[in-house]
Amino acid sequence: MNANTKKWGIIGIIAAVALVAIFLMTRPSHLSGRYVANTGSALVFKGNKFEDFENGEIAHKGTYEIKDDELKLSFSDGNGTITAKLAKDNQTFDLESTGNAIADLFASNIKYTKK
Repeated sequence: MNANTKKWGIIGIIAAVALVAIFLMTRPSHLSGRYVANTGSALVFKGNKFEDFENGEIAHKGTYEIKDDELKLSFSDGNGTITAKLAKDNQTFDLESTGNAIADLFASNIKYTKK
């Protein structure tokens, strides 16, 4: 290989690493819009807040955080925290824990999908 080929190879590698880094840093850390569960309830996300709708009316409000693939919903009325596993594309999430042993028996079957 000549010096010119090596130079362009190094530039190409640096550019690829920079593009991957930019992609990872700009990945959305917030959800937005309406997510509907297979049970009929819905969560609407805006900024770092959410509203829980049941039968078309707001049942609960709160805030949420995303860390890696974990979604943590905290209710503003102090009624606990729910954790869910978020899909890589942020289009779905599956409930994992509700903080209530009895409710947790059913939570593992609840999946929310963006609509």
